[in-house]
Amino acid sequence: MPDQTTNSPSSSHEAIDAVVLWVDGHDPAWLAKRNRYLQGGEDRHDDIAGATRYTSVGEVYYCFASINRFAPFIRRIFLVTDHQVPPHLDDFLRHNFPEGYIPYEVVDHSIIFEGHDDCLPTFNCNSIESLLWRIPGLSERYIYFNDDVVLLSPVSPDDFFVGEATCCYARWYSTALARLLHALKPRRVGHKPMGFKSLLVNTLRFTSPRSRRRFLFLLHTPLPVRRSFFEHYFTAHPDVLRINIVQRFRHPSQFNPQELFYLTEHRAGRCLVTPSHANVFYYKPHPHAAARYLRRKEKEFSRTHALFGCFNSLDQASEREREQVLRLIAERLNVDLRIE
Repeated sequence: MPDQTTNSPSSSHEAIDAVVLWVDGHDPAWLAKRNRYLQGGEDRHDDIAGATRYTSVGEVYYCFASINRFAPFIRRIFLVTDHQVPPHLDDFLRHNFPEGYIPYEVVDHSIIFEGHDDCLPTFNCNSIESLLWRIPGLSERYIYFNDDVVLLSPVSPDDFFVGEATCCYARWYSTALARLLHALKPRRVGHKPMGFKSLLVNTLRFTSPRSRRRFLFLLHTPLPVRRSFFEHYFTAHPDVLRINIVQRFRHPSQFNPQELFYLTEHRAGRCLVTPSHANVFYYKPHPHAAARYLRRKEKEFSRTHALFGCFNSLDQASEREREQVLRLIAERLNVDLRIE
């Protein structure tokens, strides 16, 4: 595995790793595997198994670039995949970081699902997230990235961990309001209600009844967590772990594992909730008035001091819009994002 770097690793008790999930939804072998397990038309729903959940247009490269550019304290990046590796990733990193880059390691699903082989293959990020703590050699403190999340400004360890506390970029949300909105406009898979807020609300089943009136609405940011929490919790509650990992596609029975960590740590006084709005720049292609939306977001992007950015569903943008957005990211990160 690549191991070229000029960054000095932190001491073991200070080490912070990054974990990135990635899939190439255009890979014929992967597509054939997914299609064998589709049962209820899950691929017709973007929230479940639609193509946009798996299509890659290079997001993982600028995710890696942003960590190298703005978070040099990261000890190692673990890239979690299903028998896939982003093409030319070494060449990309060497070209843009000729003085050395953060070492990375590719971890296959089979490694973290060892002993739960009946749950593979999986096409469900909630299932995979529930087992990231089993990555061999993973540091106690780590930061989880979706591959469409990038750092937009220099960050320090204190932006994620302060003493024994973990920083959570989110806002409190009323459980009653979330349930009302879901009842008024449910997202469905067949006859089963589904939606991201549902995954967050479902997590309240495993918290104190007195604390179930609200939950943390997690947005599109890096998610710092602690490995030992998941190891201890899921070892003590294997039935809870199975709820998530047996589902090959996102399912209404599931919960968000990061939400479980933050709610539990907040109750123990070890979670610092920071409003996410000012810290996140969010971009998702607009189905209507795309040119006007792009102009507005370009101006917003040029002025933002946000720490984090999420560039969601770029595969749904026009080629011109996608190229323009990638150019903005490249300029912000001072890298060449072309993959030769």
